[in-house]
Amino acid sequence: MLHKLEKVAKDQGREVATVVMDASDLKYPDGQFDIVLLHFILAVVPDPEGCIKEASRVLTSNGQISIMDKFVPEGHSASILRKLLNQLTRLLFSDITRTVEPYLDLADLNKLSDQGVFLAGQFRHIVAVKA
Repeated sequence: MLHKLEKVAKDQGREVATVVMDASDLKYPDGQFDIVLLHFILAVVPDPEGCIKEASRVLTSNGQISIMDKFVPEGHSASILRKLLNQLTRLLFSDITRTVEPYLDLADLNKLSDQGVFLAGQFRHIVAVKA
């Protein structure tokens, strides 16, 4: 993905710096970024708890985190169909029965917005800020 990004940036005459590092051990100082994007990340990284804590750590005090993934809506449990599909998806790419709220609580983040997107809302886009 980084090579694709670098190619697109070059083709568009834009400069971009790409860095590979562990999402649960970012080599950036506290409060470094105004915006952190975690699109389709938390369901696939080996340590989602560490990832969300690090994302919060590097976020400025008035910054925002944008999270998009296959989370079950707040206050709902995964449907029987979703649980059955999860047996396959978990082996191939990710767990589709997770909720985002425990991650937000762990990283001391408050939800600003929560919208269902893609596949009749099966994916969610959440914007959060530090509590």
